Amino acid sequence: RLIESCTQHGLEWLDLSDPQVGAVEDDLIDTLCAQPWASRTLKVLRLESCSRLTDHSLMGIARTCTQLEELRIDMCQLFSEQGIAAVLSSCSQLHTLGLSAVASDATMGMLVSCCGARLRSLDLNFGAHLTSAGLKQLARGVPMLQHLNVSLNDAADDDFVYELLMRCPRLRSLNLRCCSALTSEGVRTLMRLGKRLRWLNLLGNGHVDVSVDEVLQALDTTVVVL
Repeated sequence: RLIESCTQHGLEWLDLSDPQVGAVEDDLIDTLCAQPWASRTLKVLRLESCSRLTDHSLMGIARTCTQLEELRIDMCQLFSEQGIAAVLSSCSQLHTLGLSAVASDATMGMLVSCCGARLRSLDLNFGAHLTSAGLKQLARGVPMLQHLNVSLNDAADDDFVYELLMRCPRLRSLNLRCCSALTSEGVRTLMRLGKRLRWLNLLGNGHVDVSVDEVLQALDTTVVVL
């Protein structure tokens, strides 16, 4: 009813993230996409944890909500690579994405191709379908990136960290919480090349043999969470 009532001016920002698993289904997205304003005014759409949504919804969004600048579909595990690719290729203004637990290496290739040049913020935690090669492909194609979350991601290794810091000069916020492939060498790379970072999360990496004091001294202008 709320969506249908916004007929005159429409909405720029809509958060349908599901606090009760299963409450948001494809028919609600159909209702959204049927609104005349959806293709004109909607800039931000958040669908985090909408676990019953399918590619049917993504295809509708790809056809209709083409002015989106931010899309968050974290934890929507019924979405396929094809559905995500449809949205990335159709929404030419996207610069902020949440793809936690849904992204794959193929998604990284499509992301770089479709919106890598303008991407500023990306969440990729719980990256069970990502490899180090996929993350390095991402790092090579997102020169404007400012925020990246790859927490709980076994693919975020030392080589990826090096590639990221070398290729993304605008990066200011990096979340590497609980990245089991990260070693002391990777953290020392952060200390050497991450001077531009303003926020860094290394919680849950107790296997790394680098002290808090060492990191703080190397990155003295950074908020470091250890």
